[in-house]
Amino acid sequence: MKMILKDLDIVRSSKMKYILNMTNDEIKKEIRDILKQPDLEPQDRAHIGFIADTKSEYMHDGKINEKQLHELYNKGKYIDSYIMTLAINSLRNRKADLFTLIKDQGHGKKVLDFGCGPGTHGIACAQNGAEVFLFDISKKMLDTASKRFSLRKLQAWVIIDRKVIRDNTFDTILCTDVLEHVLDPLAIIKDFVRWLKIGGVAHIHVSHGKSYERGHLPESIDKWHTECVLYINKHFKPMSDNNYKLIKK
Repeated sequence: MKMILKDLDIVRSSKMKYILNMTNDEIKKEIRDILKQPDLEPQDRAHIGFIADTKSEYMHDGKINEKQLHELYNKGKYIDSYIMTLAINSLRNRKADLFTLIKDQGHGKKVLDFGCGPGTHGIACAQNGAEVFLFDISKKMLDTASKRFSLRKLQAWVIIDRKVIRDNTFDTILCTDVLEHVLDPLAIIKDFVRWLKIGGVAHIHVSHGKSYERGHLPESIDKWHTECVLYINKHFKPMSDNNYKLIKK
């Protein structure tokens, strides 16, 4: 399994507050420091997850240009404020879920944070003792997540090519607000089935808000509700009430 281990520089005290207890202002300061932008602000609620002014930035003649879409998550006009917005919302909007996520993610557990963004979920699991692996198509996201790990004297394995991940590797896969952003969510679900150990858990949350400007692809959300759900029901125990926790058969 070809991966890069980030040998992270320690730039702050290990006494930094447990991530689930951080305030919005503390998160803002952390992201500003990492990105070296002291005046950076998160996007307002009307533009949560806003990555493009119009869908024409990555969609032409009714077809999505995947390369251009990926570029928006790496060098887009809004990427820095998007990172900050994700870091804040992953706590404020998902705090209860995060406590559920980390409850069983202790020492000896291998956890993949897939589409890790700024790394909040992975950090919470690592602070609980899990061995965490990070994957994201955005190098800027991965760099930010790695530096957030560094601030807490935590280490993470960074995977730069998902094709090298071996079958039956992970105890847990986290995938929150990701599948609505990708062209083929079913292919990723199939990868999860291969990568998880028997009895392994996938924590999946898919936003139902359809907006090309936010990167929420209506086609992908429709696929989630149809072919993805059928495949999930075949390979996992029945979905929980909130469609979040799945256990591999």
